[in-house]
Amino acid sequence: MDSQIRGVMPQIAVNILDGDLIDELVTLVRSEIAELDDGPGLSTLLEVCIDANVKAAVNFLVSDVDEPELRVPVVAIDHARAVARAGIELSALLRAYRIGHSRFVQTAMAGVTNLEHPNGSVAIVEMVTHVAEYIEKVCAQVEAAYVEERERWRGSRNGVVWGWVSRLMDDSVVNTGTAERALDYRVNGRHLAVCITVEDAGSASTDVHVSTGGDRASAGVAEDARDLLASHLGSAAPPLTVSTGDGEMWVWYPVAHGFVLDVAAVAREVVAAKSNVRLTFGNPASGRAGFRRTWEQAREVMRVASAEARSLQPVIAYSQIASTALMSDDRARLREFVVDVLGDLALSTEKAERLRETLRVFLMNGRSFSAAASRLSVHRNTIQYRVEQALGECGRSLDSPDDTLDIQIALRVCQWHRSSVLVER
Repeated sequence: MDSQIRGVMPQIAVNILDGDLIDELVTLVRSEIAELDDGPGLSTLLEVCIDANVKAAVNFLVSDVDEPELRVPVVAIDHARAVARAGIELSALLRAYRIGHSRFVQTAMAGVTNLEHPNGSVAIVEMVTHVAEYIEKVCAQVEAAYVEERERWRGSRNGVVWGWVSRLMDDSVVNTGTAERALDYRVNGRHLAVCITVEDAGSASTDVHVSTGGDRASAGVAEDARDLLASHLGSAAPPLTVSTGDGEMWVWYPVAHGFVLDVAAVAREVVAAKSNVRLTFGNPASGRAGFRRTWEQAREVMRVASAEARSLQPVIAYSQIASTALMSDDRARLREFVVDVLGDLALSTEKAERLRETLRVFLMNGRSFSAAASRLSVHRNTIQYRVEQALGECGRSLDSPDDTLDIQIALRVCQWHRSSVLVER
């Protein structure tokens, strides 16, 4: 590369890294290829992978590294393997790289144009050539990693189980009896699905590869939690288990008709066992349709309840978030609703959080000051004072049935979405 042209590249690099390209790409890929954002583990890997690839491409532009010596970010390989384990098509992964390639080139070309360099057209040609070399090398390696992981995954027992589960999910299984024999699980029974997530698992680094030993350690923690839960539920038959290999495990427990999950009791057991896991449950449901529905509900809990909420509550069931799940697709409008209803009570402060929780518990306990005081372990007068303060902050009255309903809904939304719907002071 000509020395004058090479001198332009650091300026382009600064423009790219100082701009919003990485955030724009994350948003664009999530919008265009939703399956790559399916679940907290994949979602986190997607963000880190895009960040690492953009920075690696920028480094390739400004360095003297030849294409054969180019190092693909480790997290890009981790991401490709996770996508393979999730059963997502390779075409979706490669399309994400095409989107990234296109937006990167557009941004870099705009940067060259803005510099008004005398050799700008030559710089653009050099830049496009180098970026093409980078993307070709990365795509070749992530495709190889994807194919290798897919074959390994399919060949394992876990992969076989997931294959049958996937067919049950898309309703392509013709004979339920065949599926039951292959899975050694009664599909026509009554089920309770749970996602067991090992805390901090699935987080990725741009330069440190998560070892197989670490994966085994996470799997061991998840298995211990699965067995603890089986004992608590008193299941008459073994559960059906599928591990994603990235600190996540899906489990279907056979349960009796009339079974009711005691979320508080499960949470106490998890805390007592000092288990480093988070559990999200669907509702019990029967038959093939119920097998799918309880799983979808557990996934919905992971989508709706923010990571912040899950970190504060080790166990969350779909029955707790069902009402807010129906309103969660448009986060911006949900936030507007919360602010309109709660006013200053929607501030992201410790005081507002305390008042929101007091008002929520007070309303949940039939507006009983005594019951709320017992639940929150404070004096009855403290509850009365806080409720008056909370209503003053939002400027509404419990005398109006409509206002009361809006307040209850807004407080429930705050409970599960937390900071994403609150207002910074």
